[in-house]
Amino acid sequence: MKGQRHIRTRLTLALIVLSCAVLFVVMLAFNIAVRSYIRSRVSAQLSEITKNISEDRRSGIYIPGGEKQFDDRPDRVTGAEYSAAVLSGDGSLITVLHGNETAAAELASYVREHNLTVGIQSKLVSLDGEICTVSILPDPKDAENSLLVYADVTSIMLFSQRVNVILLIVILAAVVLSVLLSRRIARSFARPIQTLSDFASEIGSGKLEPQALDFRDAEFRQLADSMNGMVLELNDAKKRQETFSKTCPMNFGHR
Repeated sequence: MKGQRHIRTRLTLALIVLSCAVLFVVMLAFNIAVRSYIRSRVSAQLSEITKNISEDRRSGIYIPGGEKQFDDRPDRVTGAEYSAAVLSGDGSLITVLHGNETAAAELASYVREHNLTVGIQSKLVSLDGEICTVSILPDPKDAENSLLVYADVTSIMLFSQRVNVILLIVILAAVVLSVLLSRRIARSFARPIQTLSDFASEIGSGKLEPQALDFRDAEFRQLADSMNGMVLELNDAKKRQETFSKTCPMNFGHR
């Protein structure tokens, strides 16, 4: 025999599962969209900037610290800050072409520790407090060195994390709301069901009196009308039986 559950419990579980499933799908879709945005827009722009830096390094006109390929771009992705540095063959920092020297040194240490080699494109790297998309290619000016070009996407990822926190809070609020709502809905179902159950108990005990029952839901009204119709039929059957019981002895007496 299966375990019995109250309507309120089933409604609560159903509402919690439904609300959590919808919000988790929204959260998953949002995170996929952010990752896709970084892969497409940021990575594409990082590749273009890397190409421009390589050409300038090859022609020898690139000025370290210059900003023409970075901040002056009208199509620069909001929240992404691009930087570049030159690394030695073992991954040590040689020169910062653009950006913060501390961040470049941390990335150089990451490159050495994780044995990142030339040819990596748009790799997402997490440092202490920073998240960057990194590309490493040969330095056109010196083949023994490598060119590290990276985009700081920390602000984009922090925005994503804040949205995730908000969605988690919304999920918790949805769970609380589901519990409260399920109690209200279950109460609206339980009251007419209890009334009809009491009516059925009276019928079973032999009290065949129709009751004026009015419910908001059409299904409950139909059930109440059916039960009242059954009571009327039982009353008619009872009267016919009583009449038959009175007439039967007289008929047998004339035989």
